[in-house]
Amino acid sequence: MTDENREAALSIISRYCTKINELSYVEQEKEPAALREEEKDLRFKALEAEQRFLDKLIKDEKVDRETAYICKEYIQRMEGAVTNRLKFRFFRSVTLFRRSMLRVLKLFFPNKSEIRKINLKRLEKVRDLKIRMYKAAIQEIQAGITADNHKTSSMIIDEYKVLILKCKRENRGSTPSKMVEYERELFYKAIQAERDEVQDMFEKRQISRDVANILRQQINLREALTINENTH
Repeated sequence: MTDENREAALSIISRYCTKINELSYVEQEKEPAALREEEKDLRFKALEAEQRFLDKLIKDEKVDRETAYICKEYIQRMEGAVTNRLKFRFFRSVTLFRRSMLRVLKLFFPNKSEIRKINLKRLEKVRDLKIRMYKAAIQEIQAGITADNHKTSSMIIDEYKVLILKCKRENRGSTPSKMVEYERELFYKAIQAERDEVQDMFEKRQISRDVANILRQQINLREALTINENTH
């Protein structure tokens, strides 16, 4: 990981953390429903921390009306997503954020031509505020980490870190294509690391040939699916 590819690296790490968390449903003593409830509770705590941070700024009159509306709309939509059986991850939250931004901006700038003329400083202010809200959420989750919820907490924190980097990149005006290039390069390194680990376990006789073949097939399938997604 370098300063240049940090966002891409964290994005891939976040995917693996999510997968590890899903597999933990089987490994841990907790029931899957209990783990899902744990994740939901932690996400609500994070959103509540964002809301408290925003409310404090509004109370102290340190945020303008339009920016506050955009961020409030985002939090409300995220709360709805959490309630709806957790059908979101960090990429989903980015989509919700963008939709909320457009929806609220239309209230203040109903004319399409006026929307196009919105000063980029407005969007930068929103992203800057979101970064501060995300950091408040991370602090909330970190403060409540226990041995019992460590994996789920780490997964959510990693997602927030990716969101922070996305906001910073967009404010810097970095080229999205470069991010895609970094992510593709790191993805192949991660896949190769998996293959190397399977081979190492097989050579040490920690797994049978049949198990090794099954794992390799799964790795090949995920690689193919990812490549297919990135070509559309």
